[in-house]
Amino acid sequence: MLTKIKERMESGFTLVEVLIVVVILGTLAAITIPTYLKYVERGYSSDAKVTIQAILEASEIYYQESHKIASDVEVLTEEGLLGLKRSILTKWDFTLALSEDPREGLIGTITATSLPDMQSGEGKILTYFLERGKDTVRKKNNMISVDELLKYSLDSGASDLHLSTGSIPMIRINGEMKKLRMEVMNDEILRHILGEVTNPVQRENFEKKLEIDFSVALEGHGRFRVNYFNQINGLAAVFRTIPSEVKTSEELCLPPIINQLAMMDMGLILLTGPTGSGKSTTLAAMIDYINEHRSCHIITIEDPVEYYHTTNNCLINQRELGASTHSFANALRSALREDPDVILVGEMRDLETIQLALTAAETGHLVMSTLHTNSAGKTIDRIIDVFPASQKGQIRSMLSESLEAIIAQRLLPTKDGKGRIPACEVLVANSAVRNLIREDKIYQLPSLLQAGGTEGMQTLDQDLHRLLLQGKVDRMEVIQIAENPENFEKGVF
Repeated sequence: MLTKIKERMESGFTLVEVLIVVVILGTLAAITIPTYLKYVERGYSSDAKVTIQAILEASEIYYQESHKIASDVEVLTEEGLLGLKRSILTKWDFTLALSEDPREGLIGTITATSLPDMQSGEGKILTYFLERGKDTVRKKNNMISVDELLKYSLDSGASDLHLSTGSIPMIRINGEMKKLRMEVMNDEILRHILGEVTNPVQRENFEKKLEIDFSVALEGHGRFRVNYFNQINGLAAVFRTIPSEVKTSEELCLPPIINQLAMMDMGLILLTGPTGSGKSTTLAAMIDYINEHRSCHIITIEDPVEYYHTTNNCLINQRELGASTHSFANALRSALREDPDVILVGEMRDLETIQLALTAAETGHLVMSTLHTNSAGKTIDRIIDVFPASQKGQIRSMLSESLEAIIAQRLLPTKDGKGRIPACEVLVANSAVRNLIREDKIYQLPSLLQAGGTEGMQTLDQDLHRLLLQGKVDRMEVIQIAENPENFEKGVF
């Protein structure tokens, strides 16, 4: 059979034979196009549409690189159908290997191979992987669009987007870092993104300090807290997602005492924990509760402002470092002359800020702030250790009088894998706690925490035990952050 075909090819085809071949190819093309449209119309997921469109966009880039006009590419129509011109099938051969996964949705690969009449030398093969819509990140004018990166981060439920020169972009979902299916970032791309998300003043500050904190908004979608910095390979950035809505303490599964503490008239309340443990979110919930249940003046000092609060029953003035003040200390010093009832300090970073916060709490204001410590005892030690030896006794006395509560917070993945939930150590400053602070006997705090349940106190392990009993977290996750993991390993808890 092959010999006959070869002989026929050598002798040439008749016009009838050529017409028959054209009809067959046209029929195949007509069949193939509806096949791709069917994947869209059947509604498997938007990933199918986006990925096929990504193939077309990639082929468009290839046409441009080959000095060809991209007349064979159509985008999605208003009705949501994918427009494929028949002529594209004469240049690209598509192979689909798709399946549906109960958890991942539509997964698989689509491979596009350039056909002979498209080739100029070697053929070109493009393979696209469908996995949670990772191909939604596309190139625009051969430069990555920061808006699409941020939108994808929001759509994925990621808490952070990491961009770094010399590395593949990554996102953090439920505490776990995951790579995007993208190329390695270079310094040019990071500088291009920096220009998109900063103003001239911010860029000048960045050049001087080599790092900068600020916030950006993705119109109609959400906001991000951003840190741009330098590393040995070039620029890097972290975009932290700021939820558009402030959740209540009940929605966040925080201890009930959180709302009681928010209603206090004066004193110092500290939210502590590692980076990414939800401190800002908890503080936002407390400010929102005050705004709803009290009539007072609230001043927030943040770097940058994360959650926007609108006036309800309270007057709220939010100040941002760089934009409306030069430092936490300056803003705190000024706040004491601005008739506040509640002062939120984004972070107590240095001796002067801590001293002013203690003074504000002593003089009849409710002051709320954060520290990067893991427990109540370490928080107290951190505050006192900032000061020189000659002042430690005085600071212990001031802290023992002004401190009202310390909430040390950690986040764990939920058992169903759909989110994270806080576990908290709560210290309420009663007379016994104040005496221990004054007498420098912080090592005795754990026993007071265990016995102070009636006053709302609890250890981290007690809260982890509660979450285990409720079936909200996995025991192995609990063991990793428990203060006494052996109790959970042996089943004591």
